[in-house]
Amino acid sequence: MDAEALKFIAALTAGAAQTVNDKTGGIATVLPDSTSLASLEEFADSPRFLRQEYTTERPYDFIKYLIAHASKENHSALYIHPLGAAAMAIIDHGDTPNPQWAHHRAVLALRLTPAYLAAKNICKGAHAQQTLIDFLQDWPTHITAHAEDGKEIELRQAIAAVRRVKISARAESTTGIGNMNQNRTAMESIEASSEAGSLPAYFVMRTPLYVSTEDVDIVLHLSVRAEEGKPPLLALRIVGEETLAENCAYELEKRLIAALKDSLKNIFVGTVERAKP
Repeated sequence: MDAEALKFIAALTAGAAQTVNDKTGGIATVLPDSTSLASLEEFADSPRFLRQEYTTERPYDFIKYLIAHASKENHSALYIHPLGAAAMAIIDHGDTPNPQWAHHRAVLALRLTPAYLAAKNICKGAHAQQTLIDFLQDWPTHITAHAEDGKEIELRQAIAAVRRVKISARAESTTGIGNMNQNRTAMESIEASSEAGSLPAYFVMRTPLYVSTEDVDIVLHLSVRAEEGKPPLLALRIVGEETLAENCAYELEKRLIAALKDSLKNIFVGTVERAKP
């Protein structure tokens, strides 16, 4: 191909590119099918902008990172998840008149503490006596046992009572009389007791819900389930688990806002997603 032909093709390409740029605000161009794009940024002295995502499970380190990198000039923004288990900051956020690329981010993803995770797992279904005993023996420094009136029971005594649970069934008849009919049903009332002393009504586990958050009291209500001729099954239930999570979310929200209000332009409760261009 001679030089004149090359010049002609180059002029056509430049003219097409100029037309596209003029009509699209300079964000697109036209290239022949046989060409490919290559970035030369890696050969420069420094990148055009910072591209990285910092992730941690500890609020203290998340706060420390944002104080070091966020700036109000970049309109850095923080989004706190409403359930309290996560937060994300966009360092190069920008604003509506001057948007930035949002390539530099920091993510806080809280991790459940081992104790709370163990409590959630033991509360799934009903278990044999030894399974509950193993749980109590695994967390002796976190758990206290209590009678129905709230009086604390020595954990060693509570474990012995769980080990020797005794089930008795008592038949009762109940009659219901309505305007048009009469129903009679027989019910089996299960009574649980222990030869080793009072069976605990509930346990209290003191632990943070998430790593590096504040301690809370998790109340684990004890119930006994039994079928005739079968060994008893014991079940625990976390009392007010939704309230515990809500309170933890609120505490994290206050902690992040108090620590970062001077470093970030915007702080929101909610989530955000990157839209496609």
